[in-house]
Amino acid sequence: IPHLAILLTGALLACGLVAIVIGRTTWLPAAALVLGLLGLTGLNLMDPEAFIADRNIARLARGHELDTVELAALSADAVPTIAAALPRLDPSIRYWVERDLSCLREELRAGVERHGWASFNVARDIALERLNRLALPDC
Repeated sequence: IPHLAILLTGALLACGLVAIVIGRTTWLPAAALVLGLLGLTGLNLMDPEAFIADRNIARLARGHELDTVELAALSADAVPTIAAALPRLDPSIRYWVERDLSCLREELRAGVERHGWASFNVARDIALERLNRLALPDC
């Protein structure tokens, strides 16, 4: 997200520079709105939490330590990425990741029970579907 903010700031500054050079500024608010919408659309397509989980797991393949605290802090959006990586994890690390996923599963289930259908969330439903298929240790 910070990278997006930097890119948007740069694009807006470039638009401002162009507006000054051509002497017309009436289009600047529309340009800012379009750039903001493009940024939000890009974030939605990129899925930042899945991206973070993927990069964290990729670091492990390059010989670095897996940041299990960071993985545990991610939301339901990251579950498909983490679940897909479980078979590749060292058993000692895998246990802790599975335990964290078990805790997340309990939290997600409690949210469904507490709020019912009115709290429908696609990412949560996909995460619960994936987590329910796994044999996870107790939280």
